[in-house]
Amino acid sequence: MKANDCLNDSDYLGILSNDFDDEKVIVTRLTRPRVTLIVLEEGKSLAAGSREAERMLYARSVTTDNRRTVEYFNSQPQPVEWQESPLLRNFWPLFIREEFQ
Repeated sequence: MKANDCLNDSDYLGILSNDFDDEKVIVTRLTRPRVTLIVLEEGKSLAAGSREAERMLYARSVTTDNRRTVEYFNSQPQPVEWQESPLLRNFWPLFIREEFQ
């Protein structure tokens, strides 16, 4: 079913059953995929050894739904340094050369 069909079908949620699989969730909002990036100077460390360091990195975050950007970053592995952080584990670094800052 296409997105426009879902929006025009008054019983759309009624045809989606998740009784058979607890892992599936009914989608109630159709949105574009997006990624959140943390803008860093090229060569900077990704290590965030404390909550304060995580918050400082988070303050440098931007979110985009640009299709090509989302596809690119979703194909890249997320940083190992951020996998244990509840705040940063779903983000990717975006390295910027110094002359662009």
